[in-house]
Amino acid sequence: MQIISIVNKKGGVAKTTTALALASGLSKRHFHVLAIDCDAQANFSKASCGEDDVIGTFDILTGKENINEAIQQLPFYDLIGADKRLSSIDVALNKPGREFMLKKALSQLNTAYDFCVIDNPPALNVAVANSLAASNKIIICSSAEAFALDGLMELSATIDDIHQFMNPSLIIDGILITIFNHRTIIGQHIKEQLSRIARVMNTKVYNTIIRRCNSISVSQSDRKTIFDFPKSNAAIDYGYFIDEFLGGNIYG
Repeated sequence: MQIISIVNKKGGVAKTTTALALASGLSKRHFHVLAIDCDAQANFSKASCGEDDVIGTFDILTGKENINEAIQQLPFYDLIGADKRLSSIDVALNKPGREFMLKKALSQLNTAYDFCVIDNPPALNVAVANSLAASNKIIICSSAEAFALDGLMELSATIDDIHQFMNPSLIIDGILITIFNHRTIIGQHIKEQLSRIARVMNTKVYNTIIRRCNSISVSQSDRKTIFDFPKSNAAIDYGYFIDEFLGGNIYG
């Protein structure tokens, strides 16, 4: 099983949108997918039509419940949902080895999955540390807007530490440019800067760029996948991105 963390310390860069598209897109390609929401805002869970007030990520990270009891079977993928309790996870999870709770839980799965897609909060808290310690690969989302590069080097340092001390198999698969407007000069400038940062981080910028698209907000408010709007720029772009991701990875 490939375990993929979608990350960026900065908010508003389409992490949840990307996680939703990746999970649903892989499922449409007949892969068996588990999605995990690690964000207290629970936007991934809500957009997926996950159930409220059930066993979720908080219970798994704190070791209160078995991971198999937390899985919700949804039409496209299985889900372990989030709730507001995750906002206090740094206090609630304070025992030795706390960064490995998710990795331990995933080793206890009764169901075989091809992919696990983890949506993370715009933070570097213990939930994100758990996500990275458990993952094989990272996808960093970055919008092509002013201040988009803020925090990337700090994120890189955190990833380096986790790679060195917790998870030597962890790699950054690439940086995905999102919310892109090709008409703006700043967008082109950020794209060039991201290419330089990617080299420093020993990774790449994906060839696919996700264009700004109103269908994204519509799909999430309607609790649909972006692929329910097949002619939209976002559906086209995310389709190409998933093809690119799969083309560069061995899966199964």
